[in-house]
Amino acid sequence: MLQRLRQTIQKTGSGFRSDSRMISLILSMHCRNVSLRGIAATLNETYGIKVAYKTVYNHLRRYEKMLSDL
Repeated sequence: MLQRLRQTIQKTGSGFRSDSRMISLILSMHCRNVSLRGIAATLNETYGIKVAYKTVYNHLRRYEKMLSDL
């Protein structure tokens, strides 16, 4: 499922200045009920990607419809 979503994200050229890996990580953690701040902290601590929780929220809002269609 996430593989298909990554391919869709890459094809759409979403306009975000972030890569598809970060978006996939955000969606994956969200599906595991990790909080927005928890997702932002994990991205920063584990992957060295510094984002605000509001950025995480914006990504989720944009892609949750795509995720529900899968």
